[in-house]
Amino acid sequence: MSGDRGTSLPWSWQQVSSCPLAARVYHSCNVVGGKLVIFGGASGAQSKEPLNDVVVFDPVGGWDKVRCKNEGPARSHHAAVTILDRYICVVGGWDGRQRTSAVSVLDTESFSWTDLHPGPANDPPVGLSSHACTKLSETEMIVVGREGGV
Repeated sequence: MSGDRGTSLPWSWQQVSSCPLAARVYHSCNVVGGKLVIFGGASGAQSKEPLNDVVVFDPVGGWDKVRCKNEGPARSHHAAVTILDRYICVVGGWDGRQRTSAVSVLDTESFSWTDLHPGPANDPPVGLSSHACTKLSETEMIVVGREGGV
């Protein structure tokens, strides 16, 4: 990897762990409390059925499939951001039938899901998939792009 001024930035690849629970594509992975929280995706590149499971990797304790209190959305090709080192806000994605602009929040302390609904003055985009979502602050995110154009 080279920088603009011809400097080389060293990097290396090291496998830390492996687990069949993490074998997926088109998922999200967020850091919460020093743990990796993996949500959704699909079991393979050819799969059209999105997953709705939550898997946590604790560098000390290893891998665990979490049992949520209520069923979360099935999503692949979505984006997700961590809020307040507790909540994972999942935005858009493929729900198995169509692209969606739905927003759901996972509370990682209670492992319960909440669906958020747009206010009356909001005009959410048509479906989103393969987009980017970046946290601007603990109360703001920006969504950019989507598969098929905006």
